[in-house]
Amino acid sequence: MSWWLEPRTSPAAPAVIGHRGAPDLATENTARSFELAMSAGVDVVETDVRLTADGHIVCFHDDDFQRLCGRSERADSVTLSEARAIFPDLLEFDDFLDLTGKFPIVVDTKYAGECEIDRFVGAVEQHGALERSLFTAYSPDRAQWIRDRSAQANIGIFFLEGVDEIVSARAVGARWIRVLPKDHTPAAVDGFRAEGLSTISVASALAVLGTPSERADLEHLVALGIDGVIASKAQFAVEVFNHISASRPAVAGE
Repeated sequence: MSWWLEPRTSPAAPAVIGHRGAPDLATENTARSFELAMSAGVDVVETDVRLTADGHIVCFHDDDFQRLCGRSERADSVTLSEARAIFPDLLEFDDFLDLTGKFPIVVDTKYAGECEIDRFVGAVEQHGALERSLFTAYSPDRAQWIRDRSAQANIGIFFLEGVDEIVSARAVGARWIRVLPKDHTPAAVDGFRAEGLSTISVASALAVLGTPSERADLEHLVALGIDGVIASKAQFAVEVFNHISASRPAVAGE
């Protein structure tokens, strides 16, 4: 069975999803970052996908190279060789799929168009990696494009405000949903679970900015019963969750 379809029944702690690998230890979305995240004991690694001007799928988050390299070129306006001249550690998506082997992954499609999503899902299919992959959908249209491309694709509803996530999840057969900080309440999480949806958090309601990186943030998500946490400090999250799991009282029958 796909990792993404296995039931998450009262986990002792959430699954740790390495956000772009382990960006606190190595440059995000690079081979080294993913290797370090997997060796740190994460359950899943997450990457972002974009197309270069000559049609190569690469693991890259931003629209341009300004933040990482101080260059203003857009990732989709340069060829793969030109992009690598700017950012030598740029990783092709095919190489990412090979590198991660059978490891569960999140493929963040961001605001991709229908043709791009067709390419992303197709690449995962060609590598025989559909079962271990979860595709993010940032809108109902994108969720439907993923489903239209593959009846077997695992979809995560990652909508922002203003859309009924549960209705959209039902429409495309999504099994995972991103919980926004405003919904970090026991009632909201229990409500998603009652609908058969597993939950992913990108930020704790206690965090001021970015992914949860403080112990209190992570402990709060455990208390809520969140199923998966996208963490930029992946090794730290693993250590915190392992400590919580180890100190959890044994329950009869477990």
